[in-house]
Amino acid sequence: MNMKDLANNFQKIVICKLNHGYHYEACPVEKFKGLLSEDRENTDYVSLRVDERTHVYISINQKDKSNFEAKINYRPSGVRIMLFKMNENDEVVGYVGGNSGISRDVHFESVLEAGSYLISSEIEWENSLPQDYVISAYGDKFVDLVKMEREENHSKLVENVAKWYVKQH
Repeated sequence: MNMKDLANNFQKIVICKLNHGYHYEACPVEKFKGLLSEDRENTDYVSLRVDERTHVYISINQKDKSNFEAKINYRPSGVRIMLFKMNENDEVVGYVGGNSGISRDVHFESVLEAGSYLISSEIEWENSLPQDYVISAYGDKFVDLVKMEREENHSKLVENVAKWYVKQH
């Protein structure tokens, strides 16, 4: 295949990190099935449980333009992903890392000790198309990802993050 054919047939080429023995875990997040709404929430939380020290990549994966009809002017939305360490009382005790960007895939990597973590994903939606995406973890040990229901401790989580931030500054 020549370069012209390559460019015409593939919108994007991605070089993936492949580590033998690593495990992939995904947590789908379905956000929105109707028209764009001003009062729509754009932050979701996923709990992450690590049983032993692990090297891990945490990602937000949005749909690609190829998932939509050609006439739809789809573009990825701006995203922010943050990872917080939690204690046994579900209180934030530290910020581990994060990343942001306007891309189909936004990720960061970290080495995590055994324990509980909270992933906060925030997306500033650019369109009124169905807003489902995936939060994933790829690491050398198995991890457990569970989407937290919005009603389940949402205000408590926000309060915990705010209290932790105030203590740090």
